[in-house]
Amino acid sequence: MLDLFEETLHREGMKMDSGIPEADAKQQAREEMHRCEIRWVIREYFPDGKAASDYFQTVEKHRGAGPAKRLRDDCREAWAKHRAKVDADKVTK
Repeated sequence: MLDLFEETLHREGMKMDSGIPEADAKQQAREEMHRCEIRWVIREYFPDGKAASDYFQTVEKHRGAGPAKRLRDDCREAWAKHRAKVDADKVTK
């Protein structure tokens, strides 16, 4: 069984066969993995901000400050949208 990264690259490899340059396919794979990780953070940690913060610290330790900041910022935006949706659902019920 392929891990997530290998599976994503495999899918992007199939796109390369259809004319997408390798550099573009790899960048698309990275972007897709980033979007998936944002969704995963929301599913895994919402509404526990402390647990999410701990995860971001681990990301920073392993990937560096830049990638951790990007993930944190993008998750913060997605978290706010998710919270608004959850709050709106509470009001309509």
